[in-house]
Amino acid sequence: MVAGDVDGAVADLRKVADAPAVVAPLDVYGTLLDAESRRGSRAGVTSTLADLVKRYPSDPRVPFFLVTTAKTALKSARPGRMIFALELSKKVIEAYPESPPAADARQLVQQIESGRGRGRY
Repeated sequence: MVAGDVDGAVADLRKVADAPAVVAPLDVYGTLLDAESRRGSRAGVTSTLADLVKRYPSDPRVPFFLVTTAKTALKSARPGRMIFALELSKKVIEAYPESPPAADARQLVQQIESGRGRGRY
């Protein structure tokens, strides 16, 4: 991706993510989400999140992964980081509402949404 072929990298990562697996390949999904975020593709991020939770609804690591990724995004200086973190957090609340990280996800959503209209993102 550093060389600039983000589209090619995303296509390759999707092939890996599409391969059958018992547990979610979180490293692949993390790289894929990062690539979609870097290219400013909110639709790509949303699609990747939907795919992850559809394929691995019972993998208990997924909500922790999403909340951790959202928290990391908030610390970044990258444009669009708030929207990215918001999408991740809302997906945890929607797909894993009773999971332990759902409480953290709710706090993140509240934090991000309270910053709207104040020029924070």
